[in-house]
Amino acid sequence: MNSGRSASTECLGDSEKDAILELYRQTNADRKDFTDRQWETLRYVLTIFSGLMALSVGLLTVYIQPTIVSVPKYASETLRIGEISVPLLKLLIIFVLVFNLLMVCLCHLNLRREYKRAIEKIAQMKKIETYLGLWKTVPNHKRLFPNNNYIILDRHFGRDCKNTDQQWVESKMTWRPGNDTALKNFNNLFYLYVVSIFVLLVLTALR
Repeated sequence: MNSGRSASTECLGDSEKDAILELYRQTNADRKDFTDRQWETLRYVLTIFSGLMALSVGLLTVYIQPTIVSVPKYASETLRIGEISVPLLKLLIIFVLVFNLLMVCLCHLNLRREYKRAIEKIAQMKKIETYLGLWKTVPNHKRLFPNNNYIILDRHFGRDCKNTDQQWVESKMTWRPGNDTALKNFNNLFYLYVVSIFVLLVLTALR
């Protein structure tokens, strides 16, 4: 960022300042890239989930009320597994729901990985900002906004007291009650998906 030069510590040489600022710019670019990937993953899982859920609900409706839509003859046939006869349409519904659950779980794992990489980049940026002195308190007479203590924006993540950057990163990967992190919202959405899939599985199994 441009204000980094004015706030850099005087003990740094020009070449070292340039190297650190270039590292900061590259780290910020990587952070943006991982953030964009998170939204791509989220859009992907929303598209896949919506399509498969619509298919599952449609098949379940036809299975419960076969008079609504005429189905092919083979769909009304049964598959014999030992002493149990299972309708092919019921097996198809279960397969679609299980496949949907698998896709959601894989997307959730990928989202967590991308989120962690973005947090790691933010931790590195905060270390550089601190090294350059950007977290030093700005004198009152130089503040544009009286209640802002620092040159840079007050980040959503705040300044947690951790001994290592890894501890700081791990603290952002939790979603326990009281931990207000972005990952908490992603996990709530994931749990909603899983519960809705299990509800349809139970409805299918009970018919």
